[in-house]
Amino acid sequence: MGNEIIICKNCGNHFYLKFCNNCGQKSDTHRITWKELFHHLPHAIFHLDEGFFYTIKQLIIRPGHALREYLLGKRKYFFNPFLMLILVTTLCTFLYVYFHFNTIIASVRLDKLEQQNIYIAHNYLAIRNVFFCLVCSIGDYLIFKKYKFNIPEMLVVNVFVFAEITVFQILFIPLLFVGRSLYVIEYFGIIFVLLVFFYLFVVRYQFYETKNKLRLSINIFLSLGLYYFIGFIIAQQLIRKLI
Repeated sequence: MGNEIIICKNCGNHFYLKFCNNCGQKSDTHRITWKELFHHLPHAIFHLDEGFFYTIKQLIIRPGHALREYLLGKRKYFFNPFLMLILVTTLCTFLYVYFHFNTIIASVRLDKLEQQNIYIAHNYLAIRNVFFCLVCSIGDYLIFKKYKFNIPEMLVVNVFVFAEITVFQILFIPLLFVGRSLYVIEYFGIIFVLLVFFYLFVVRYQFYETKNKLRLSINIFLSLGLYYFIGFIIAQQLIRKLI
């Protein structure tokens, strides 16, 4: 095939080898079959070849270390953080509306909210996540300024973090069914919030490598308390006023 002249089906250019040197299209284009369709569908939805599930795994087993390495340039296998947040937020919104669940963090019944303001209902999680990301990013920059990460870098870190927390909310749905059937769903929500707080603590504890672990732990704990007050209480009130 290397010596065979190929006519590009996209631009009509004559070329050799596997790719058109004019437009870059592959030489081996062929008819679309069911096999081809099912091969490309997962990539079209999740861009699996760009690390969607790899990113989720890293953010579970070593979140702070992985995010620090990402900022330092180790990015090849990671999924785009903003696209990841959009995908999981959209899926989470659909599932919580469909199954009539309250959102776990800053609890809101999206299906009830939809009856009052359809726009906010369908964008609630996105608005909430963006607000939380901004609060945490500015706070991390100011409180942990000596580590010399700028606000855009901290924003990327927190977009990853809140995308992962949204994944946790999706994975938590089976337990919400159990909690609803046993009439203890509120306690399940409290457990989830505590787990999120612990996760946010671990992320920062790993991310900010330091010799003074006690002082770091205290600073992280106090900063998360501040973020909770600003993000989970003030933001909740602002959203209620928009309804």
